[in-house]
Order: sequence, then structure tokens, then C-alpha cells
Amino acid sequence: MKQTTKIFSMILVLAMSLVIFAGAAHALTIQEVKIDGVELASDSQIVHVDRGDQVDVTVQLKGSSSDEKSVRVKAWIGGYKYDQVEDVSSQFNVLADTVYVKNLELDMPEDMDSTQDYTLHVEVYGPTGDEVEYDSLSFTLRVTPVQNLLDVQDVIFNPGLTVQAGNPLYAKVRVENMGDNKEKDIRITMSIPALGISVRDYIDQLVSVNEDTDSDNKISMTSNELMLKIPENTKAGTYEVQITTEYDRFHESVKKTYLLNIEAAEITSKKQEISNLVSIDSATKEVDQGKGVIYKLTIANLGSKAQAYNVVVSGADTWATSRVDPAFVTVMSDSTGETYVYVSANEDAVAGLHMFSVQVMSGNTLVKEFNLGADVKEIAKSKFNLSLALWIVFAVLVIAVVVLGIILLVKRSREEGAEEPSTEAQTYY
Repeated sequence: MKQTTKIFSMILVLAMSLVIFAGAAHALTIQEVKIDGVELASDSQIVHVDRGDQVDVTVQLKGSSSDEKSVRVKAWIGGYKYDQVEDVSSQFNVLADTVYVKNLELDMPEDMDSTQDYTLHVEVYGPTGDEVEYDSLSFTLRVTPVQNLLDVQDVIFNPGLTVQAGNPLYAKVRVENMGDNKEKDIRITMSIPALGISVRDYIDQLVSVNEDTDSDNKISMTSNELMLKIPENTKAGTYEVQITTEYDRFHESVKKTYLLNIEAAEITSKKQEISNLVSIDSATKEVDQGKGVIYKLTIANLGSKAQAYNVVVSGADTWATSRVDPAFVTVMSDSTGETYVYVSANEDAVAGLHMFSVQVMSGNTLVKEFNLGADVKEIAKSKFNLSLALWIVFAVLVIAVVVLGIILLVKRSREEGAEEPSTEAQTYY
């Protein structure tokens, strides 16, 4: 009897421990989860979202019979390889038998892979370090691409985001097509609204990720160099520079804002004006033996009248040929022009870095001089011997002629042998 009582007591203690553990494990319970206002019926439900969207996650939870302190609610997405997509609420205390609603936001990356599903996790947990998880749910997230979506990958400012009044600000904008449609006539605008100045450029087209890409079809592209001349009377301070990319017949746009520090123009006894500014896309480029490479020069005329420029290349004659196209370029006042230097390495050019100079002239005046480099890469020599190949071809032709002659002689002798007996057998009466 005593043994039976002992066994019963042990079972009772074990049952009470399980009840207490279960109660502790569910001290807080997630009662409801909504995505963009739509309630999810079960954790097996598939949720659809678009790339680039901001997803609102609403979590409703309820406390048990005891109070809980330092509680957090977290929503995160598993499976995205570049970064952690998550949002966490601030700490809060939960009173017993009380319902709480927490709103979270998830910014869906524009480059999420739309060929796979992701997992959305919703968790309620205790103080950091205790690793106490009260309750959790997970849902399948299905991401699909949007029809029209462009992203500004990068903006390169020259000379940077600090410029002196009276000087120009240059920028190149790198744009990528993240949508499902091809985009045409993409308009890129750089502006400083506070100064009332702006400039624009166009990218002809960007194909979607689903299309074949080659030299003419690209998913991403960099704009031509944009230039804004900062008025000389601009007060020193910080100004907003806006880069606006418009697409889908200008019905869609993406805007990025940068802070530009403008310094006051230098005050001198004699007014000085920088009338010509020249920039080049790269000072050093790689080129294979027997191949060519292009250097792009951008000329800004900040003077009060049009200027004609020409470019002179020197120092490349011993290892390459060069030309400039166009040889002469006329740039209007407060405008920019472009010219290109083509350098083609000789087939026997020595591998390594070769230096040459490019001079931009306006009449007899030197405007700008660049020391440029071309890193010549050696191409593996073919073991094909042209002289030997010609001798082989010649020998084959001779053999073919001899064989053809023999065939013709044999054929002719056979025909003559067949004709002689038929002539001797003829009898006339």
C-alpha cells in the first residue's frame, strides 16, 4: 500500500510539473497575426508580398494569469541571403489576462529572389539573455516581382559632396532594372531645389532580369556625367541635392536625396574665373595585344561664350596607334561636350603598363593635360604555323591534280579500248 501511495505521489508531482512548465511556456500567447490588415487564418497559410514593398505586421497577444516584464515582439524573414529582414518592438510589460497589439514593419528588399518562397517568423520573447520564448508562429511568404521597378544603385559625385560656390558639381547615376518589364526612355534629373538649378539626362533602355543580356541589352547602366554650376553668389551652407529617376512613361519615379556642403567663393582683389574644366572617365585601362580601348573626356565650358577644343595624343606611337573622335568639339557657354580617345595596342606590344599623354587645347592654349596609362595584356601565342599550313595545302592540291589526271587517263583509255572491237566486227552487204 505504501509503495502504491509513493508511485501515485510521484505521478502527481510529475503531472503538476508538466502543468507548471506548460503554463510557463505559454505565459504569453499569440492570438492573431495580420499582414497589411489581412488576418492569417493559420500558420500554414501562404502570404503574398511584392518586392520593394513595406509590409505591415500586426501581432495580437494575450497575457496569462501572471504578469510578465520586459517582453518584445519580433518579426523576421528567413532565407534572404544578403541581410536580416526584421523588426523588433520596444520592451513592454504585460499584465495578466490583458490583450496587447503591436505593429511592426518589414521593408522587403528589391532584389529578393522571386523564384523561391521565404518564411516569416513571428515571435514573442522575454528579456535578452534569458532566451525565454513565450510563443511563436511561422508563415510561408511568397514574393513576386513587380512589373515596373527601378533602383538607384549608386551616385558618384565629383569632386564630392563639398564644393565651392562658382564651381561645378558633377554626378554619374547608376540605375538597375529590378522589375519584370523592359524600361525605355528613363529620365534622370539632378537638382538643387533651394538654388533653382537642375540638369537631366536619359538612359535609352534597361531590359528585365528575365531577358537575355548582351552588349546592347543591359539590366543596369550608368548615366552620362551630369553637371550643375553652383552660382558664385551662393551662401555657404548645406543644401539638398535630389537625384530623381523617372520611368514607365514618367508615371513612376524613385528619388534619393544627398546633403551638399557649399563653401563661399574666395574673395580676391582681382576676379578670377575658371572657364574650362576637363574630366576623364579613367586614368588607366586594360587592353589586349592587338585590341583597342576608349578613354572618354568630358569638357565643361564655364565661360561666357562658345569655345572650340581639340585633343592631342602623344607618347603612344612606339606601341600603339591612336585617334580622337571627334577631332574638334565646340562647347556652348555653361554646357558640356564629349570626345573620345581611341588607343589600339600593336600585336607585338610589350605586355605591361604603357604611359602616354593627352592634351586638351583651345586654340594655342593648353586647357588640360592628362598622363594616362594602358595596361597591355599578352595574348597566348597560337602554335599554328602559317607557312607550314600553306605548304600542306599546296601539297594536297598537287596530289589532287595528279589523282584527277590519272582518273581521266584511265577513263579515256577504257573508252578507246571499247570502241576498237566494235569497228572491226562491222560487215556490209
